[in-house]
Amino acid sequence: DIPSLSAEAAKQHPGVSYIVTAPLGLHELLVV
Repeated sequence: DIPSLSAEAAKQHPGVSYIVTAPLGLHELLVV
């Protein structure tokens, strides 16, 4: 799942903060 994958990746980059949020959705300007 995304939170677990993010936490695992963060271990390789100490000192870098991150936040897992809800998806932005399918806004017409974000979908290509």
